Amino acid sequence: MAGKTVLPEEDEFLALVKEYVLDMKQQAPRIRQWLDSGAFDSIERAGHNLKGTGGLYGFDVLTQIGTSLEKAAVKRDVEVIERLCEELAVYISEIGIE
Repeated sequence: MAGKTVLPEEDEFLALVKEYVLDMKQQAPRIRQWLDSGAFDSIERAGHNLKGTGGLYGFDVLTQIGTSLEKAAVKRDVEVIERLCEELAVYISEIGIE
């Protein structure tokens, strides 16, 4: 067996979470721009990334939104993408970071 795994210090992990949340605050506007320009591939990638990173950082709601967003982008379902974009914006706005 290889050497032991070292977990990040709590402060380091919290800094990563804060950076992630700050980046996610820009995600809904980006998705709206992609939707306006018909960039469904970009929306699909964003959904896929949300699906993976949401759970990694402990935001299961983001994983759910990401999963649905990815599927909606494949179907080019504008109404669902708009609804999910709003859900994302509201959810992220309610996360407090210090």
